[in-house]
Amino acid sequence: MKNRFILISIILLTLTACSAKEKVKDEDLAKTESNTVETSAASAYVLKSKEELIENVKEIFNIDDSFDEFELTEQTTNDYDMLILNWNNKEQNESINVLVDYYGNILEYAKYPQNGDTKNFDKATISYEEAVSIAKDLIERCFTQTGFEIALKDQGYCAMYHNISENFCVPFQLKKDNIKVLDGNIYVNIDKYNAKVNSLYSDWIYYSTNKKFQSIKNIISTERAKEILKEKNKLYLNYLKIYDYDKNQNVKVDYKLVYSPAYFGSMIDPIKEKITIMDDRIDNLKSAMETGSSDIAANELSEETKKLIADMDKAKSLEEAEKKAREIANIENMVKLKSSRLGKLNPRSQTGNLYWTLLFSDNEDRTVEIVLDANNFDLYRLNDSNLDYDIETNSNAKEAIIIGTEFINKYSKNILNSVELTEYSKTDQKGLHKLDFVRKIDQDLYVLDEGLHLEIDTLNKQIVYFERTEFDILPQLSTEDLISIDEAYNIYFDIFDFDLRYILDFNDYNKFDLYYTNSNNYWTEIIDAHSGKPLDNAGNVINLDEEIKYDDLDSSQYKKEIIKLLDKNIGYINGSIKPKDNLQQRDFLILIHQILMPYYEKNLAEIDDETLYNNLLEFNIIEDENINPNRELTVLDIAKYIIRLKNLDSATTLGDIYNNIYGEFENLTSKDKAYIVLAGSLNILEEPIVPDRIVTRDEGLKIIYNYMKTNN
Repeated sequence: MKNRFILISIILLTLTACSAKEKVKDEDLAKTESNTVETSAASAYVLKSKEELIENVKEIFNIDDSFDEFELTEQTTNDYDMLILNWNNKEQNESINVLVDYYGNILEYAKYPQNGDTKNFDKATISYEEAVSIAKDLIERCFTQTGFEIALKDQGYCAMYHNISENFCVPFQLKKDNIKVLDGNIYVNIDKYNAKVNSLYSDWIYYSTNKKFQSIKNIISTERAKEILKEKNKLYLNYLKIYDYDKNQNVKVDYKLVYSPAYFGSMIDPIKEKITIMDDRIDNLKSAMETGSSDIAANELSEETKKLIADMDKAKSLEEAEKKAREIANIENMVKLKSSRLGKLNPRSQTGNLYWTLLFSDNEDRTVEIVLDANNFDLYRLNDSNLDYDIETNSNAKEAIIIGTEFINKYSKNILNSVELTEYSKTDQKGLHKLDFVRKIDQDLYVLDEGLHLEIDTLNKQIVYFERTEFDILPQLSTEDLISIDEAYNIYFDIFDFDLRYILDFNDYNKFDLYYTNSNNYWTEIIDAHSGKPLDNAGNVINLDEEIKYDDLDSSQYKKEIIKLLDKNIGYINGSIKPKDNLQQRDFLILIHQILMPYYEKNLAEIDDETLYNNLLEFNIIEDENINPNRELTVLDIAKYIIRLKNLDSATTLGDIYNNIYGEFENLTSKDKAYIVLAGSLNILEEPIVPDRIVTRDEGLKIIYNYMKTNN
């Protein structure tokens, strides 16, 4: 358990460190050193002895003598000294793990197992507000010498977890002089059923003792920072490509119009007014270029496979492809062709085009990978280990663009008419210049996942790296009723919380620099161009801080039970119960979907019928021939869904063995009778239990409540 605790801490530190890929250049840091002030010296802190630290932890978390095993481990990370404390109660099979620094800050706490009464989902003893009060008190006792202010944070991702788990997750935000610290978070999990603390996690890399914070003197305004972002990393009206699977697990591609920047994670320097990127979209562009083999069936060939074979026969020969590759990359004869493959560029490709992938090597210093269109020899990838750039020479933006466009025109003909150079590409970097082009459909419409990426050594006038994605065939999407670009920017700055923040310098763990940037709460910066709602990378609406609410809760005869369901975020998603209305298939199946897939992002949004039914077909809740979203459900329909949800469907195939305790039902098969008897005997159905009686929406919620109680 101890090793796992240490490992988790290291992994979380690494993940946090990886979130910032580019920082201000060393020479620029020197220029702004005068803007950095010392706000907390080590002498301001009071060190504690090991004995004091252990006793303080035991007092805060009520660790008594029943924990009869204790282990202490010293840990130092980036010159920051900490203690790992482990207690075990062998008799109860319980353990407690704590990470504490020598100043008494309790950075992590976890108790295993978590002993809340998970058997009774409707027996929570505290509200979220009470959990917040408990968490605040704990924070005051656990973090006494940090140099930061600690404030309650908007729920964000926590909103999803506290409605699903047995804990209320309460998030806190680190601040310095009321400026938020990016990724400076503390999370406290309070058991809903016994009001005890189950775990605490903080980004403990921020609690070093000799912190330096950049001064806010002479910084630009938020409005000026927004203008820089609009200039250098603008929002594009963009085709978002969404990959999904049908019920047979075949890949299908859909598209949605969105507003999003070419690069996520813009960081605006408030002194020099320059932009850097925290999370570069180049990674996404490269991942889209992954090659995949094309499988050919051994027996009967599909039409698609037959076409693939025919296309292969039409492709240019390997000898011709090798000759072209050697010309493009200036590959000498001593560098031998080691492997070749003719196939699709991407297994999910819609174009059906074929490509030669050639790998050359001299078995010593040089390897070259070339990908060529098998029909016209347009270049799609060049990766030559022999090419390098002079790190001592600054690249020239204008010269890089000239070299890059000449290379593109020579080896990827006519593509420049279909792409646009992004503004951020023009930022100079030492010895190397990177250019990104995104696919442009028309004057104001783009596909950001498709384009070109080049890395250019401007000193030696050579291409270090080249990569081009396939351009898929796009459907015609409606551009009516789109929100305006100005509206998109207002939503963008609001939802993603664009503001001044302190960001840890990962070259100096005691130094915090100022940048204007987004919150990183959602790790995406995509806005639906029609609704204005934030989306994740898969096109799902982000509703993590929203909860199901009803405008007519008081009209339900099951108000108490429905409130218990709301605590789990189980309920109708249209804002009203409409208790006396007849229950339709789609509405009831959404409730079941929320039970089966509680982490699914679309539960609180308008989940589409295809996704809903495909998921429930996979769980064997419904049969294909019975799909009818607007069908009004009977008691028998409900019984079928519930028994399948409880994985008891096999019990309905035992023949006519069930005594009908609800009267003689005519025209029922033995299987249907079994559904009724089983669901009724489990006290899930509501009276009167008449198979063909239409169920109301109010009853539908009560039946789900009954199921939740019997499913403990």
